[in-house]
Amino acid sequence: MSSPSGRVLLVELDGASYEGLGPLAARGVMPQMARLLESAALIEPQAVPGLSDRAARATFWTGFPPSEHGMLDDWRFDAARRRLVPGRIDRLARPTLWQAVQAAFGPAAAARLEDFDAASLPWQEAPKDLASLERRVASTRLALQALADRAADVDRDWRFLTVRVRTLAGLQCHLASALPSGDRPGANPRWVAAVERLMQSVDACLGQLVETAHRRKAAVVVASPSGVVPLRGRITLSELFLRAGLLQLCRGPASLGYHAGRLGERARRWFASGDGAARSARSVVPVDWRRTSVVAIHGHSAALVYLNTPERFGGHVLATASARDRAARAAVEALSAARDPTTGEPLFIDAFCTEDRYGTSIRRHGWPEVIGIPATGFTTRHRPDRQERLVRPTRGQTTTTGGPGLLVIDSPWISPGEHRACSLEEAAPLIAELLGLRPTSPRPTVYTPPRSTTRK
Repeated sequence: MSSPSGRVLLVELDGASYEGLGPLAARGVMPQMARLLESAALIEPQAVPGLSDRAARATFWTGFPPSEHGMLDDWRFDAARRRLVPGRIDRLARPTLWQAVQAAFGPAAAARLEDFDAASLPWQEAPKDLASLERRVASTRLALQALADRAADVDRDWRFLTVRVRTLAGLQCHLASALPSGDRPGANPRWVAAVERLMQSVDACLGQLVETAHRRKAAVVVASPSGVVPLRGRITLSELFLRAGLLQLCRGPASLGYHAGRLGERARRWFASGDGAARSARSVVPVDWRRTSVVAIHGHSAALVYLNTPERFGGHVLATASARDRAARAAVEALSAARDPTTGEPLFIDAFCTEDRYGTSIRRHGWPEVIGIPATGFTTRHRPDRQERLVRPTRGQTTTTGGPGLLVIDSPWISPGEHRACSLEEAAPLIAELLGLRPTSPRPTVYTPPRSTTRK
């Protein structure tokens, strides 16, 4: 199942989903996407609860679950250095599709482009007024045009060209109410019109990329590891464990060292990049390490809970195996018992000890001892809340990851009109076959049942 030239042009639309783009295509806002959906197969990779954006991408690009590739979050804890280190997809325990292509056909066979600086940064926060929105739309349209032009000029020897467009993710995060996907009560028509022009620019960029693929006789894949869901609130893990008696904050003069260390870390990170952006784990949360059993120091998609052991943080609170077991069980119980103060529903759909669930040593990947998976629409935060709230209301941000992703495949070797769901691990093997490669991972033995055989 490979294209005649074994070439694939993949457009990665961060945050895209059929639920979000389908109505825009049907209404004529995105005609290029509409034509692509008519001639392509539509597959919806199911989101894995608790994975960050970067970890979902790692699963998408390797075809392996987190227990194999090693990434759960955008950050990982380096116990040897007692620092948080940015996770990198090019340093996973399993090879990515890019690495597989380069190993098979040479370094020049895989090329990557992205819109980060010009078209993504403007959408990291919501515009304050219509004039600001219009300026951002105008600059982003130029950036997307430039991105499409760069893709057309890439050396002809490529076998696998990926073009990453991050604009949509930021747009949905802060301006979901202005997306032109139908009637939205209270939406400002002028804001909706401006966002519609931006979505038309995204669609025009997609159309140019498809033309480039056709000129090179390449298959076209439009992909997103995960979609978005409405953001309902942020769970304050420090407050949760404080109420459970598992964590104690340092207050008064004892907190001066924490604040001084935090200022130093900020100054150092200002001039750092890559691995140099690592930060001290003790500068994240103002914890009294002499009286704290468990702590969460990173992560927004799940509760990543570390035990305060000598190996982790150098303390002696949990020096024995029995003490560690009790603390881990208590953390699981605290997460399982947490309820939304407003609705009374559970805040976590699952909580477990990591080694028991994944059957892998946590030291292998530097993973936490306990993991809690939030209910759909909730994210987590580790810093204390000044008002001692268990759940903080959303401000500015309107969506978070958690919905099905997108995998649109336009190739003569794929039947058009197919519409089904799949696991996130299936994406890489499907794309590898289009490239004429052996699958990067074994096909899953259990498939998600097809949602339907026709388009919605």
